[in-house]
Amino acid sequence: MSLDYAKWLHLPIKRLEVSQPLFNVDGTTNHKGDLFFYSDLTLKTGPIMKIMRFFLTDLGHHRIILGYPWFAANQPQIDWAKGWIDASHLPVIISPQNLLATPFPPKPTVFELKSTQSQDDPLLLL
Repeated sequence: MSLDYAKWLHLPIKRLEVSQPLFNVDGTTNHKGDLFFYSDLTLKTGPIMKIMRFFLTDLGHHRIILGYPWFAANQPQIDWAKGWIDASHLPVIISPQNLLATPFPPKPTVFELKSTQSQDDPLLLL
């Protein structure tokens, strides 16, 4: 995940005890150097909820990349030729831990509109 994006979202950012080398997919060293930061987040994929660790660094123009750990944990059905993922794995929602479990007050089912002024009062006084 992009470190700047994690900061923008005010996610809980933690520092690794020991930095880890960071490599690009082609095996070269990432221009930002080692990994120093991570965030443990709740990842909801369709009906499945898991806590996963996201390492934070510069991803260029990408905000987040779901890699092997996500694929291994969720086993999505993918049609690679069509670029299609089974809809049962959607949406993918990422949030700080326990945010999705936070109970929200029930929304009111009855609304009552009350007049704030009588019909004889002018709408605008000059």
